[in-house]
Amino acid sequence: MKCNRFSSCFLMLIAMTGGKAAAQTADNPKVTSTCQVERPARQGSGSTPGSGFTFSIGGFPIGGGGNGDHHSSSYDSDSEHPVSRESRGNVGLGLSFNLGELFQRLRKPEIPQQLLEDGPQFERAFSMACIPVRGFVRGGWPLVIDYQAEPGTIASVEIHVEGREPVVIPLGGGSGHNLLKLRLPDRLGDQLSPALFLVRGVKDQPGGPVLGRINVFGLGAGPRAVGSVAIDQVEFKPGTMSIRKNETARFSFFSHADFNRAAAEVLRVVNRDGDLQVQLARSIPLSGGVAAGTWVGRQEPRIWDGTDVNLQPSLGQHMMQVRAWLSAQDGGDWVTAWSAWTVEVVR
Repeated sequence: MKCNRFSSCFLMLIAMTGGKAAAQTADNPKVTSTCQVERPARQGSGSTPGSGFTFSIGGFPIGGGGNGDHHSSSYDSDSEHPVSRESRGNVGLGLSFNLGELFQRLRKPEIPQQLLEDGPQFERAFSMACIPVRGFVRGGWPLVIDYQAEPGTIASVEIHVEGREPVVIPLGGGSGHNLLKLRLPDRLGDQLSPALFLVRGVKDQPGGPVLGRINVFGLGAGPRAVGSVAIDQVEFKPGTMSIRKNETARFSFFSHADFNRAAAEVLRVVNRDGDLQVQLARSIPLSGGVAAGTWVGRQEPRIWDGTDVNLQPSLGQHMMQVRAWLSAQDGGDWVTAWSAWTVEVVR
């Protein structure tokens, strides 16, 4: 059965939990179970007695006080609206993680080298409604995101660099398909810095924050990542494959730029009451990177045999994630794109 990966054909559930408490940075930031960045309100900011945190949603502070420092930074944007593609809705959030722990990892000396060697880093399990990406950033860099926010959803991208105020970028709403390109503010610094990029959508409604639905097709940072999203048209098929019949799945994608490092990753997908959750099943190296203006997987087929990292059958729905990046001497640019359709593995 061929399924759009946001349809109702997902049947299996997966239990995922956030990270344990870790040593915190000076402002002790966290990400809540509704994908809100939470920071202690500063002393003397006039916060409500008994309240210790400020929430930021799309650049507008709400909740327990604070001085509104989580403002949306100025940036130059160029929004495009290509021909609409298949809607990829029905997403939400099903896990919580600790931003302080991510910053703790980013402070480790080996992390910048890991980002350069292994590219943008994702948690092994996350929700497509709350996408945390660890990657490099530089002030003045272009950022590109290919997305579709469902009606009634306020979407945003946040960029967190330790020791700097976060950059919060509201994304346009509506039901249309959007390709947004923008220039990041210079205050992010003139050197490559490890950062946390957080893409999320919340419902436009009174009361506490509730995650809405946002469909992300691609995300990238750096000159090589921007034009359109530098990796796109990620295909993953057929709709169903059988382990018993020794069937395989094929994947392909188009690269608009040169990247000397790349990887394809199969993500196991679960639709949990409208919350699209993914977990890494198998990583497929792409030796030699990718070249501009070329298809990968068209002339020379790229296949997946339906097994996980332990070479055991990975049953259920799966999607393809493609990451590409540049080494240190070439700038550290990176991009990630996802397939719109899933492959279901059956016995």
